[in-house]
Amino acid sequence: MTTKTYGELWEASKEAKRNYTERALEILASLEEVDRDLVNDVLGLLSGNREALAVYLMQPIPALNRATCYEALAAGERTRVVQLFNAVCHGVFL
Repeated sequence: MTTKTYGELWEASKEAKRNYTERALEILASLEEVDRDLVNDVLGLLSGNREALAVYLMQPIPALNRATCYEALAAGERTRVVQLFNAVCHGVFL
């Protein structure tokens, strides 16, 4: 087994983050095909920051019982996801 340096680990972590963000953006593009209104509405709340939205949608959210927004959407909880974004964007952190 090869021992990596801190610098190599840092580079590997940056590459992993780039890959994660790229994949998150691809998934967001697919969501846009399914529910363009939702994506447009939320992007409006986030000042158009696609990368922030893409990554946020994949994070476990305490207000959704640690589910991701995608899990909540798949479970038919679109209204709850919209309410979450409205609350967060108006300074209520859930």
